[in-house]
Amino acid sequence: MLVTDRNGCQITYATTLVEPEQLLVNLGYDRTLCYGQVFSIVLPDDKLTYFWQKDGTFFQIGYLAMLSETGEYTVIAEDETGCKAFDTLQIQTVTDHLIAEFWHSHEAVVGEDFVVANIGQTPFDFVTWAITPDVQIVSQNDDYFVVRFSDVGAYEISLTVHKNGCFDEEIGLVNVISEHESLQMRAARKSTLSDLKLFPNPANDQFTFSVKSPQTTELRWILVNVSAGTVVLFGQAYSDSDGLVEGQVLLPVQLRGTHVFRVFTENEQISEQIIIQ
Repeated sequence: MLVTDRNGCQITYATTLVEPEQLLVNLGYDRTLCYGQVFSIVLPDDKLTYFWQKDGTFFQIGYLAMLSETGEYTVIAEDETGCKAFDTLQIQTVTDHLIAEFWHSHEAVVGEDFVVANIGQTPFDFVTWAITPDVQIVSQNDDYFVVRFSDVGAYEISLTVHKNGCFDEEIGLVNVISEHESLQMRAARKSTLSDLKLFPNPANDQFTFSVKSPQTTELRWILVNVSAGTVVLFGQAYSDSDGLVEGQVLLPVQLRGTHVFRVFTENEQISEQIIIQ
């Protein structure tokens, strides 16, 4: 910039104009919350000042917000130069209770079917299961999720249950070991499951099982169709004061063929083959 006074004297000023980095804030998608749920938002840049409004009225200041009531929430982010950005999120609430809950062993073996059971007690519309993309999904429905691992390592499994637009999620971890390591661990570990009996031979679409489990009060069981390699039934049972577990299995109509009945804890399993005629 060149400045000239009334006497013709001149002076030059050098000015550099810098376009500031665009300021952005993103609250994500609108959410529907079930009864008792809280939606937590943590905005990533704590160097900005965040002004919150609910339905156009001042709500709070801060990068953390805990939202649990119906309303339109707007956040205005401001940096030290006075630049601003904003985003808006709509929260709806419903009266439905919803809790995601599943059960699984904490250990799996490469090449073997691994079963995760949905044990949630609250009603839902549908569920979605998720796992690392390179894991083979053998079968799945609203009640169980069967996968097969090809490599050792730690894997994350998630169950999301949905009801009237709201959802709840549970995430679990499973450690996958090799077959050789599994055999070594089983040899070193004292057995707690024994004497599995099935009686009578499945008739009238039902049978009873018993197994001794002196150190574990709660067991899980599955019935696997050998030819299809899929889980057709699963359930749970509890031991009495003497460590004996008994239960009755009701078979689906027209279920026939060779099956494996497997009882397991978090660290051990025992099985018997049965032919359903």
